[in-house]
Amino acid sequence: MYQLTRSRNMSNRMTMSLWLVLGLGNILLLSCAGAEDQCPFFQLYPPVLVVEYNSSLEVEVNCTTSSEDSQPYWENLLPFTDESSTVLTVSALQEWDLIAQCVVNTTNPLCREELSVTVYKLPDSVSITTVGEEGLRCDVMNVAPAQNLTVHWYKRNTRVGKSPFNATEALPLNVSADINVTQDGGLYWCETELDLGPHGPQPPPKASSNKLRNGCPIEISPPSLLVRYGDPALATCRALVPSTALGWNSTVEPVDMEDGAAELYWTVDEMRDWSVESRCVITMEDGYECSKELPIIVYSAPKNLSVTLERPGALAAGNESTLTCYIENIAPIHHLTIRWFKGDSQLLEDPNLRRNVEGLQNITSVLRVKPDIYDNMAEYRCEADLNLGPAGSPKLTSVPFKITVYTGCPVEISPQSLVVRYGESAMATCRALVPGTEMGWESTVGPVGMKEGVTSLNWTVKELREWTVKPQCFIKREDGEQCSKELKVSIYNIPDGLRITPNYHGPVEEGKELGLHCHIENIAPVQNLTIRWLKGDMIIFEDIKPQSRKTVGTDNITSDYIFSPRLSDDGAQYRCEAELELSLGSPPKLTSEPFNLTVYSGCPINISPPTLVVKYGEAASAECTTFVPHDGIGWNSTLEPVDAVAEVQNVTWSVKELTEWTVNPTCVIEKDGELCGKDLSVVVYSSPDNISVSAYTSGAVVEGRQYSLFCHIQNVAPVQNLTVRWFRGDMEISVTNSTAVNSGDVGAQNVTTGLLIEPAMSDNGAQYRCEAELVLGPGSPPKLTSEPFSITVYTGCPIEISPPSLLVRYGDPALATCRALVPSTALGWNSTVEPVDMEDGAAELNWTVDEMREWSVESRCVITMEDGYECSKELPIIVYSTLESADVTSNPPGAAGADKNYTLRCHVQNVAPLEKLEVEWFKGDQSLGSTQYFNRSEITPQNITDEMQITPGMSDNQAQYRCAARLTLGPGESSKVESDPFTVTVYTGCPVVIDPPSLVVRYGESALTTCHALVPNEGMGWESTVGPVGMKEGVTRLNWTVKELREWTVKPQCFINTAQDNQCQKELPVTVYSAPDSVHVTSSRLGPLAEGKDYTLSCNIKNIAPAQNLTIRWYKGQTKIREDRPHASHTLPEPLNATSELHIQPHTSDDGAQYRCEAELELGPGSPPKLTSEPFNISVYSGCPIDIHPPTLVVKYGEAASAECTTFVPHDGIGWNSTLKPVDAVMKDAKSLNWSVSELREWTVKPRCWIETEDVECSKEVNVIAYSAPDSVRVTSSRLGSLAEGKDYTLSCDIRNIAPAQNLTIRWYKGQTKINDTRPHASHTLPEPLNVTSELHIQPHTSDDGAQYRCEAELELGPGSPPKLTSEPFSITVYSGCPIDISPPTLVVKYGESASAVCHASIPHNGIEWNSAVEPVAPVKDAQSLKWSVNELREWTVTPSCWIKTEDMECSKELNVLAYIFPASINMTTSEAGVMTAGNVYTLTCHIQHVAPAQNLNLRWFKGSELQKEDRGPQDSSGGPRDLTFDLQITPDTSDDGAEYRCEAELKLDSVVVQLPKLTSQHLKISVARNWIPPIIIVLIILLLLVLCVLFALWYRRRKRGEYNVVPPTDIPLTTANGGVP
Repeated sequence: MYQLTRSRNMSNRMTMSLWLVLGLGNILLLSCAGAEDQCPFFQLYPPVLVVEYNSSLEVEVNCTTSSEDSQPYWENLLPFTDESSTVLTVSALQEWDLIAQCVVNTTNPLCREELSVTVYKLPDSVSITTVGEEGLRCDVMNVAPAQNLTVHWYKRNTRVGKSPFNATEALPLNVSADINVTQDGGLYWCETELDLGPHGPQPPPKASSNKLRNGCPIEISPPSLLVRYGDPALATCRALVPSTALGWNSTVEPVDMEDGAAELYWTVDEMRDWSVESRCVITMEDGYECSKELPIIVYSAPKNLSVTLERPGALAAGNESTLTCYIENIAPIHHLTIRWFKGDSQLLEDPNLRRNVEGLQNITSVLRVKPDIYDNMAEYRCEADLNLGPAGSPKLTSVPFKITVYTGCPVEISPQSLVVRYGESAMATCRALVPGTEMGWESTVGPVGMKEGVTSLNWTVKELREWTVKPQCFIKREDGEQCSKELKVSIYNIPDGLRITPNYHGPVEEGKELGLHCHIENIAPVQNLTIRWLKGDMIIFEDIKPQSRKTVGTDNITSDYIFSPRLSDDGAQYRCEAELELSLGSPPKLTSEPFNLTVYSGCPINISPPTLVVKYGEAASAECTTFVPHDGIGWNSTLEPVDAVAEVQNVTWSVKELTEWTVNPTCVIEKDGELCGKDLSVVVYSSPDNISVSAYTSGAVVEGRQYSLFCHIQNVAPVQNLTVRWFRGDMEISVTNSTAVNSGDVGAQNVTTGLLIEPAMSDNGAQYRCEAELVLGPGSPPKLTSEPFSITVYTGCPIEISPPSLLVRYGDPALATCRALVPSTALGWNSTVEPVDMEDGAAELNWTVDEMREWSVESRCVITMEDGYECSKELPIIVYSTLESADVTSNPPGAAGADKNYTLRCHVQNVAPLEKLEVEWFKGDQSLGSTQYFNRSEITPQNITDEMQITPGMSDNQAQYRCAARLTLGPGESSKVESDPFTVTVYTGCPVVIDPPSLVVRYGESALTTCHALVPNEGMGWESTVGPVGMKEGVTRLNWTVKELREWTVKPQCFINTAQDNQCQKELPVTVYSAPDSVHVTSSRLGPLAEGKDYTLSCNIKNIAPAQNLTIRWYKGQTKIREDRPHASHTLPEPLNATSELHIQPHTSDDGAQYRCEAELELGPGSPPKLTSEPFNISVYSGCPIDIHPPTLVVKYGEAASAECTTFVPHDGIGWNSTLKPVDAVMKDAKSLNWSVSELREWTVKPRCWIETEDVECSKEVNVIAYSAPDSVRVTSSRLGSLAEGKDYTLSCDIRNIAPAQNLTIRWYKGQTKINDTRPHASHTLPEPLNVTSELHIQPHTSDDGAQYRCEAELELGPGSPPKLTSEPFSITVYSGCPIDISPPTLVVKYGESASAVCHASIPHNGIEWNSAVEPVAPVKDAQSLKWSVNELREWTVTPSCWIKTEDMECSKELNVLAYIFPASINMTTSEAGVMTAGNVYTLTCHIQHVAPAQNLNLRWFKGSELQKEDRGPQDSSGGPRDLTFDLQITPDTSDDGAEYRCEAELKLDSVVVQLPKLTSQHLKISVARNWIPPIIIVLIILLLLVLCVLFALWYRRRKRGEYNVVPPTDIPLTTANGGVP
């Protein structure tokens, strides 16, 4: 405490005098500087006042200033008697906020200086507790100021941390500090220090907490145990710190304490105990004993799960029923959760099974269901889940239980609808869902009379040959009522076939219109037919027009798809697909054969390949193909042209040996007198003959210089397409692209490309290569790669020593090789051992030593290069000796005193070289550091001793130390030796160890402990009031034993006489306890608790001791909410009864919460297990304590209605108030009460359930909604018949007799797409039924033709709402243009025969008629079709038109009439009646008489069967029949002798109805004679030949006679003609 008294005032005054002198000096300085500041200088003494709260105080405080005008005075210092006093006197300081201000009244405003006053209070208490699994908390109570407080943490005597505080309050606070530590069983405590600065008490006051053992340092594996009943069990307990013994306390198979054990097993062969408790116990070296519990759950998975129905059979929609889940042989049931599922959706989790009952149990769970028709065939199942924590949660699920729900007539027809092919058999089964007396089938086909005593009945037809049939199954129930259900039967016939026909055959030019027609014959019902057009596998058009037809039976259908193909459609396949959509059982789709489409654009030829890549001198060919009729196709080329040919579709251009470098063939076609063509790109190449790499220099290269590499490519063409790539290894480093070269030379050339490199040492041995590629597109020749070119790079002296360094064990051989990297004149080795003389011309030279017997060796390789330059490179050599041994000793020998210096020594033998030595110390597997001897120069073997200084604590007792010596000689080379472990024993205080160090003994049970001597002794014994043991000599351990400990207080001590005649002793802490007889929770209020009320829970603990060590913990669920030590100040050791109270104010969120209390005697190691009460469940309610089921009652008007009101609290009365069927009050014993009416005949009724309790009178209303489902829902249109495109129309959804209309939602659908929803009467308030109409305004497009509209009515009333009701689909027909069709659209008629056509109107009209110059038809109004007909058509030009008048328009369409007459005759004549001369030109004429229309006539000329020419009739013809002639010019040769010519006429009318035969002329055979030479020419030729013969004979004769020819004189001698021979 800081206290100033009068005895110290004199010294204070002397000090004050000094302060005054200093103050005056400051004042003089300030006055010299000038009075610029408004306030004077203040000097306070003391400057800071530190006072202890509630202490007596008398202290003088002085204030001086630099002001000479006024005197300072004190203000706001209440304890002063007056303002002029300077002595503060307080008998007991009770103020926390002291404010003292020194004031000077100058000419300026008042000036103040505040005295800093700190009031402090030392803490009332300091305590330490555990927090969580790895935390400690230091609680400091009632201390101030907290910001000056620091908490220091200690483990034994070693500080392990500190915690400051950042508070700002001046008042006392309760503060806490936390620290995280491992549960090592250590003795922890905290100490507070209140540091108030230099003016506060010195040293700063401290306060210490109690000492706390932190956890129990054992680990149990597994941490919790889940065991099936009857299975074996195994757990392992492992000590985390050195210990003297381990054991297992268990109700099953306990294990005795085992001395020195670091690990101990607990095993059970067969677990036959449902409630088993097991704890692992440890005795540590300091005698402390603790334990840890192994949580064990013994379980049995359920043997069987099954679901049953209260009453077997089908369930009526809306009626409640009960499902029961049976679970057999399961334990423990307080871990059991039962879940109910409908399909995969969870419905309920059963909360009523949290009973803590041991052993096998059979359990049932109930689910109440009230199914509607949508639950038909729903599957219910229950799931049993034993939630046993992370170790496992066995689950078992029942087999799904399927329910059948019916509404209306309780019969089920299978299948629900029937799809039957016409003429095949049909069968359906009707099954009764409820008991009945009779059942049967009514049908126009195959009826079945009433049958008794059956539950199912079949309707069977062997051959169904009616298109409309509606069988009904009827049943007569036990109550006499009869009902029926109709079977929907769809009868179909699949088409005989599907086929596609086009309106144009052959290839189609891009952009021209093409029509495809899908023909479907003999199909029914057409109103269910969908026709799809597919391109490949993609649907491109869906035709549902046939669905608007009302045909009964089979029909023939045609679907058209008209489009303009693009070039991208070339090769596309089109198909049509017919599908009868009859829901389940529909026949399979039927698909036509594919229609292959060929589309072309531009010149209709293809060249394959489009580009020709050919090697020079090899063969080349390309094919030109056309896909259209033509007049000739051929190849124009400077090399091997091909003449045009008319009779083929493809022509080939080929060359056997292509020896020209430039050639440009063009394929040409003639069509309709026009020529077009395409060029063939021909690329002629020559692959390189060779590719190689060379360098500018030879040999090794110097690092950092630039060098050139060259790639030589021989005989390659075309060079402009050549790409050269350079590679270093496999990495591409350069690309030279020659595509931009415009070489004037055509043909093969030699190419060289260079690469500039600047090698580094990393490039030594690198391989370079080049790659040549002719990039010519498809067909390019393969790449060609050179051989690798290796380079050698050097830096410094160009020699290489292998290995680069040498590691040699003393006495072993040594070898190194020196290699020249460049041409050299000589190599040699300069060495202190075995030198090698210079050897001329050597490229490689070895240095060898047989036995290395020198510890210091120097060796260098020397090279003399060709230019006389000489250099050398050193070979680093290390000679070493293998380590022999290492061992550890201590100084002093033996055990070590705790916290005293202790030296460990590592002795290593035979170390060389010493600079490579490293000695590392280990404690267990933890490295403590190492010593490296790199600064030692000894190279010969040495013996080394390395020391490690340690200061062991008690936690280091029995720690093992070792050293490891290692010679680090280089990568992958080392010599290592390791000592044996050296165990250190540590002691503190009296050199004995008591095992266990403390005892916790249950009253009346045995006690045993052992005292061990750590040092040599002259005797030891035990002093105790119970079981003393006298002095015994010559022993190192001695037991203290008590068979039955029946004293509550005992303090045995072990004593020892050491060798130095010193005696000391150590006390064994013994705690005697009594475990509680019971722990249970009670409440101040029985039954459910009201929200917000105050209640008290009591934890009652019987017969427990010592009560001061009792901790009571309150839990809410698994959360600890309070910890209480009600008898912490109790000092007596005997048992007593303890109680702890918990005050609660429950919230509705606490409903179902479980409270429990836990009693624990915290006695340290060996404490008895915690005892926990049974869970105490509370029920909490808020508001009115009643529940109404259902809260909203949706009832059809006139049907039964009921609701149940239940309560869960005691009450004085419960009842129903209602205008309809009220229920009188029922007294206390009722928990539920029903309100019900058999027929709800009021539209507005509001039943209210009321209850009266001790605290409240209240009620709840059930919301009753009476509804009327609509009698009908249908769609009507503002316009009957077909609708015009773009016009406005209104569709109406008419809903009859529906209530409540304000809950009605009407949805409109177009096909399956919702287009809007409305609530037309959302503001309606009356509950009675009314008729409702919703309108939909549409403006149809032709794409909407056949669209189906429907409306859906839904009463959205919440759960129990009636099902939606949907109208029948309303199909619309939309037309564009004139709404009439003429069949056939083109009428082909033989002149003079009858003709007719029908005009059909697709919409209602005001008149339809035929306008025609021949047989017009007057208007009619009552027919949709009108026929125009002529008995004999005698006009060549007639154009009837069908005319119609509707509400919106008047329009017409023309009928194309084509009259024809077949040729009367056809014959052929020739311009030469006799024999024809080969090579002359003749004319054949074909005569056709009386044909019309002439423009439709096709004429073909044949020679044998070979078509020669094709002609057409004159295209300008009009009117009636004509006589026609056609000519064919021929130039016969002798091979045509006997050939037969004919002409063939065909009248093509482009009609599928009229197919006219072809007419052929007679066959005209021709005779052809040779063209003979005139006789006079023959005579002249003979005479000429005779003259020639005579002349030859005369010449020959003259030669035989040796006559001479005289020539002018020359140097040539004359000889005979025959060489001088006579």
